[in-house]
Amino acid sequence: MKECFKCKQAYPLTEFYKHPQMADGHLNKCKTCTKQDVGKNYHDHREKYAAYERKRFQRPERKAMVIRYQQNRRLRYPEKNRARGAVRNAIRDGRIARLPCQVCGDTNSQAHHHDYNKPLDVHWLCFKHHMATIQPLVTGALADCPQSQLSDMTIKITKVIWQAIRDELAAAHAAGVAKVFSAEYAVADENDRMYY
Repeated sequence: MKECFKCKQAYPLTEFYKHPQMADGHLNKCKTCTKQDVGKNYHDHREKYAAYERKRFQRPERKAMVIRYQQNRRLRYPEKNRARGAVRNAIRDGRIARLPCQVCGDTNSQAHHHDYNKPLDVHWLCFKHHMATIQPLVTGALADCPQSQLSDMTIKITKVIWQAIRDELAAAHAAGVAKVFSAEYAVADENDRMYY
């Protein structure tokens, strides 16, 4: 057992990162405290790390690594790749329009799929709300929230998204300029463009 000098808790040595220059071969700070410090440092010096990553990405081996990662991801998740391609093609062909974020109204939005088997059934979210919906703990989009509230925040964001969709469909239907196709959760306007 070893005591962390930050949180003053005693843990087994497996809860401390190895470090060859320490007397017992491990850091004096537990893994949890170390991760928190690293995250805080990254957040406090974000511009410096962003510049470093941009410079590092220009190296040929990094570009090749990204290409390999993307190829492997497409092979591992073919349904995601097909769904993203279907949305790109539908936007290009004018069958659907990119809408603003359904939570905050940001015009730089992304298509969020709840079901990849329904490729054009998407919700439009900005990067922050998209990440908060799919993986709030990893992205740090809700880093200011206590961990106990993160799942509640995700549920609230999802409820806001669904309410915005219901409101949008109801308004279009009430205006008489739209036909609602409930089977596809789509709205067609008078120009027969599809909005999902």
